[in-house]
Amino acid sequence: MFFLLFALGACVGSFLNVCIWRLPRGESVVEPPSHCPSCNTRLQPIDLIPLVSQAALGSRCRYCKSKISWRYFGMEILTGVLFALAGTRVITLQAAKNISWMDNPVPLLQILLVVSCLIVIFWVDYDTFTIPISAALLMGLTGVAADAW
Repeated sequence: MFFLLFALGACVGSFLNVCIWRLPRGESVVEPPSHCPSCNTRLQPIDLIPLVSQAALGSRCRYCKSKISWRYFGMEILTGVLFALAGTRVITLQAAKNISWMDNPVPLLQILLVVSCLIVIFWVDYDTFTIPISAALLMGLTGVAADAW
């Protein structure tokens, strides 16, 4: 389970990189699709495999060979580790109460969403000294929805 949570976290971390870059600039996190900021070439699925692609390409763009910050790689590892630790903790607490996380996945989903929002809030604040209201609102709605569930 730890490995599955880590892999999920790495994938989510890849998306959080997009959020951290685009939210402070007022850009959509959906459009345009992922692209190299240097040559503006749209990245292919093979270029977007969390952790693997950047390591395989030596932290360079496949198309123009410009350098890609290792921060993206670090963010994917960080999110993977935090997902694995937080998720394992929730699953362990539920198991102690004889509750399967599959019978009630809401606490697990809640903690993973809150961790994701906190990562975005921290890094956007670190870079720009602002807090994206969308991430804060999503975190608040997560709490309300979980409580209502």
